[in-house]
Amino acid sequence: MGMKVWWVTLDAEQDRGEPGCYEFQEQTFRVWIEHLGPGRFVITTQALSPHGSSSPARHLESFIQRCLDQIRCGEIRPTRSIVWF
Repeated sequence: MGMKVWWVTLDAEQDRGEPGCYEFQEQTFRVWIEHLGPGRFVITTQALSPHGSSSPARHLESFIQRCLDQIRCGEIRPTRSIVWF
């Protein structure tokens, strides 16, 4: 049950989302998206079962894209604020 982390930079002018932490879950994986500011994201994924780590990458990528689209359009609000240590 592995974890992966990505740093993603998208067009800041197209980003109307609110900075913060967003959480999403599918049957085989969990996704956390940290919206750091216009166009900047850190994405962490975790497989929830041993076979989840072999889940097709295309499915995970399309799920993440849908989540990013919802965030960038301002359709959803963060689960919590970002806490810096």
